[in-house]
Amino acid sequence: MVMKNTLLITEYQDKMMGFVYEDMKLITAHLFSDRSLAGNIYIARVDKLLKNINAAFLDIGIGDEIFWQIDEKDKIIYTKKAKASRVSIGDQLLVMIDKDAAGSKKAVVKTELSLGNENIIINTSGEVGVSHKIYSREKRDELKSVVSELIAECIGKNGHDGLKSGPASFFNYGAIIRTSAEAIPAEKLKEEALVLIQKLDSMIKQSIYLTPGMCLYKKPGDFVSYASDVSLRLRNNKEEPLEIITDIPEVFDAFSESAAETSDKCSLYNDSMLSLSKVYNLEKNIERALSRKVYLNSGAELVIDRTEAMTVIDVNSGKAVKGNDRRAFLLKLNKEAATAVAKELRLRNISGIIIVDFVNMEDSEDTRALVHHLKSEISKDDVRCTFVDITPLGLIELTRKKTGRSLYEIIGQKI
Repeated sequence: MVMKNTLLITEYQDKMMGFVYEDMKLITAHLFSDRSLAGNIYIARVDKLLKNINAAFLDIGIGDEIFWQIDEKDKIIYTKKAKASRVSIGDQLLVMIDKDAAGSKKAVVKTELSLGNENIIINTSGEVGVSHKIYSREKRDELKSVVSELIAECIGKNGHDGLKSGPASFFNYGAIIRTSAEAIPAEKLKEEALVLIQKLDSMIKQSIYLTPGMCLYKKPGDFVSYASDVSLRLRNNKEEPLEIITDIPEVFDAFSESAAETSDKCSLYNDSMLSLSKVYNLEKNIERALSRKVYLNSGAELVIDRTEAMTVIDVNSGKAVKGNDRRAFLLKLNKEAATAVAKELRLRNISGIIIVDFVNMEDSEDTRALVHHLKSEISKDDVRCTFVDITPLGLIELTRKKTGRSLYEIIGQKI
């Protein structure tokens, strides 16, 4: 059976969230941030110099100072430069937000600018790199050669000695060729790279006529990059393309504007008679995803308990029908539970230490088969999930990397 993959982007409890469905079954939920500046490009003005730590505070027009750790290797693109060779107060330069402000820490910028899509990132580093996950040396060399030649051709045409109309420092374009580029023809990658180079080049040249505080590029909402990541994972798993549906006009418009940067297609749902959340039974799906018990097809169940130190998952045989072969029954039940555990970790975004208590099996060969199956299931997770060990009491210990808030924390409910 072919699975239909859908990303639903909608408001849930006044939060913009993404819900990934496979064959109408919810498999993961994601909270989008609407306040991130990371990836935006600004014209900044140097307000203060911290010479003792070789850093500066910049003004980008957002009402709060931005921190810049100056590095001698930085390729700085000035739009207005004082006569001094070193960075000076009053200098105007192009920066990209690298990290958002957090607590008392200021937002952090870098001077290397970049624009990208799912296959390639064009930047001002002057270097071309290729993902090491493209294992074919021949393919890596081909892609690198095509992009390097394009960059050299573009620089030759534009005669980059910085910005011709202003005292900018010298810079060259560079690129990072991403893993997904392996699946497309080199000429297709060249076309995508050219679009990004032209966009970045135009932005940089126009900046000399603009004033500090101007935002030259606003990174599409993280729903665009999230959709791209989900779509890429599904294509890597040789599944059908992702269908994106939203009932938020601004989200639909953002996908339309970023069409050159993503291959994802988005449709706007606007049926006033039946809400999008009702169509996908979102309320019940979330209620189930927050419940303490998860019922399996066999009649067995998972009981999920959260503590401060860890998450404990108990596998109960429940109403599962036992056959004549008890050994085969227990192995089949535990494998079904292992698949369900992996899905629940992903859906609920459970992180940290996870202890799983499967139904006891007497045969060590069956235990090895269960562990092998569990490892296979958790390897499908986008987030790093690691099998640690089996304790002397037969409990299986896992760890899962923390990435964002759990579903419990997002929705604000507890099981």
